[in-house]
Amino acid sequence: WLKFEVAPVVVGRTTRRTTAHLAPRRRAMFEPPEVAAVAEVETVTVLPLLVSGSEAVPGGVVLGLRAPGAAAALRRRVAASLGSGQFALLAGTELLAESGNASAEQLGLRHGDVITVVRMALQDVHPTKFPGGDRGAFAALLGGGSVVAWGHPRGGGDSSTVKGQLRSGVATLCSTGHAFAALKVDGSVVAWGDPRRGGDCAGVQDELTSGVRTLFSTRYAFAAVRDDGSVVAWGDPQKGGECSGARAELAGGGGVATMASTHSAFAALMEDGSVALWGKSREGGSRWTASGGQESETRLREQLAGGVKSIYACNASFAALKTDGSVVPWGAAYCPAQVLEDLAAGVEEIFSTDSAFAALKAGGGVVTWGPVERGGDSSPVRAPLQRGVQTIFANQAAFAAVLRDGSVVTWGDQDAGGDSSAVQAQLGPSDVGVRAICGTDSAFALLREDGSVVAWGDRGRGGDASAVADRLAATPAHTLAATGAAFAALLEDGAVVAWGFGNAGGDTAAVAERLSGGVQAVSANEYAFVALKGDGSVVTWGYANAGGDSSQVQDQFEVVTVTAS
Repeated sequence: WLKFEVAPVVVGRTTRRTTAHLAPRRRAMFEPPEVAAVAEVETVTVLPLLVSGSEAVPGGVVLGLRAPGAAAALRRRVAASLGSGQFALLAGTELLAESGNASAEQLGLRHGDVITVVRMALQDVHPTKFPGGDRGAFAALLGGGSVVAWGHPRGGGDSSTVKGQLRSGVATLCSTGHAFAALKVDGSVVAWGDPRRGGDCAGVQDELTSGVRTLFSTRYAFAAVRDDGSVVAWGDPQKGGECSGARAELAGGGGVATMASTHSAFAALMEDGSVALWGKSREGGSRWTASGGQESETRLREQLAGGVKSIYACNASFAALKTDGSVVPWGAAYCPAQVLEDLAAGVEEIFSTDSAFAALKAGGGVVTWGPVERGGDSSPVRAPLQRGVQTIFANQAAFAAVLRDGSVVTWGDQDAGGDSSAVQAQLGPSDVGVRAICGTDSAFALLREDGSVVAWGDRGRGGDASAVADRLAATPAHTLAATGAAFAALLEDGAVVAWGFGNAGGDTAAVAERLSGGVQAVSANEYAFVALKGDGSVVTWGYANAGGDSSQVQDQFEVVTVTAS
């Protein structure tokens, strides 16, 4: 997962004495350049060299031996030359301490020492889990395994309490609605954010110091799967943060293969095809189902004892797809007896809004259940769906099915995109395929293979793209991203255009110049966007407290423009 370029840095020291009197601890690969001695002041000469052998900083860098802030001065010079502040300085195998005012002498720099410059390209930006409300945050994973977080301080945007543990070695990130957990390459876990929602793992820290394989989360809690197959949970104990009640199931299934989660419950798919549950009982954390009583629970226990190949989830319900093509639903989404019969065989994949499901069958048919107003009833569009469904997309309240003839059929909340009649001419049969359909909480945006974009649904939350229609028509779009109420399109020329609710990222006026080109990817939480640029910098916009303002950490994504004189 690491991609970096190594640049050895040769350190030499020149004083009023001759260098012949200095015994080097480690011989440099290159002799430092001749540097005139400064009267009464010893100096350290640093020569950054790229792996090719060329000088990263032509002529080297001269530092006062006892002058404070040596590492910061070195960083500024290297950044100015490389054009980026995204690198680490290593002394041997240890990070060079860059905080404080330590001098070169205090840092232990000696003649012939080699420091390594490791380029730390931005690898990923991870948002807090939807829906996180206006207390959202982002955490960026840099190539050297360090993490930078920003956003609401009580929602994961303040990692100062664990800053030392996030300087290196982080492999992956996971989030709840208001906290983050970092899995390190040594198998340990670091958490921060709202302590009630997983930001404090002190109670189980002894079990998280090593041996953790992967992380999962609900909106309120984390679950770590260890190498021995055991599970450690923390966060809100009523919403997934306590798994003692599922110990027997977790111990007897041959280890955890993967997990799915509702807002408040976990479903662990075991290696033997059985399912272990814990969390809020009526949101999927038990075998309770809105469709029946005790008899249904007994039947569910038998159905989930084996043969499950994947698990799907919405806010408060699960659906297990078995190896025989049947589906087992449980939780808050009501599933009538007739629908259960339709789910007895032939299902290939399952999709969901926030509280309803749509199962895609082998012949291209669709079976739906859950609240009608959230997409649980597809009968109004039964006829067009008979043409054969290729795949299905969803927002919080409506579904959009892509048919084999390239057309799109929608159902669910009429105001949230379930009614697409206003753009039906653009959603009809087409030889130009659908690349993706993206959703805010109540609108859709369709991206075709030719880069054209069509939006519909709640006009104030992304369903009306007329304000940027000219930009979208002039340059094909490459990808789409969405907050809860706005869309952002990354165009083929590297520019970004956005529309929808301004305070949720629909207004880019403050950062328009920085979004005019060079963007490689766009990510979002519920209220803010972040764009990753090719030079390693990030641009954020949207609700400031939810991550739309990254000014406090911009120096950690520093990009220095060097102008030739």
